[in-house]
Amino acid sequence: MANCTGLLNLNPFWVTRVRIPPSPPSFKKTSTHAIIGLLMDNNIALFTSGVVALSQKGRKDIKWLVVKKDEESDWELPRTLARKGESSVRAGIRMLAEQAGLNVKVIEEVGRSGGATKLNGEAVSQRTIYYLMTTKDEGENLTFFEMEWLEYSKIIRRLSSKQEQQMLREARDFLKKIRKYNSKQRKAQ
Repeated sequence: MANCTGLLNLNPFWVTRVRIPPSPPSFKKTSTHAIIGLLMDNNIALFTSGVVALSQKGRKDIKWLVVKKDEESDWELPRTLARKGESSVRAGIRMLAEQAGLNVKVIEEVGRSGGATKLNGEAVSQRTIYYLMTTKDEGENLTFFEMEWLEYSKIIRRLSSKQEQQMLREARDFLKKIRKYNSKQRKAQ
């Protein structure tokens, strides 16, 4: 595949051109902007999963979003399939706005996973990219069977997937680092 560029559009008023690598990147951590331009062909399904933190002004505790898609499903982090031509970041923002009425801010990619799934009865490879996202309000459940905001100690027990538990840990640790840094910056002023 030849080198090419794509558009990163996280905000309708701010557009940046990003370089798309000639081959898909490995599954190690990279910055959010490095993976925006992934080209997904018909044999790879790109999923976005949001590790969403509710951070309200004046409160030190953080609550995390967990959802159930239907009555029989397990609790999980919200996740969606990116549409053709849609970046993984944009897919996550869209999904949380449409399904939970949330206005989220994407902070950082916290991890990736790969595997296989069935789409339209056909087996395809899948990649899931997990993003730490924050919001200031609880939104409303628009399409999930159930939606809850829980403290870390409770949500970690609700998630049945070891992968999702690990992504939640990564997001929590990253958010702690950000808060610690911000606290030091405020004290220095």
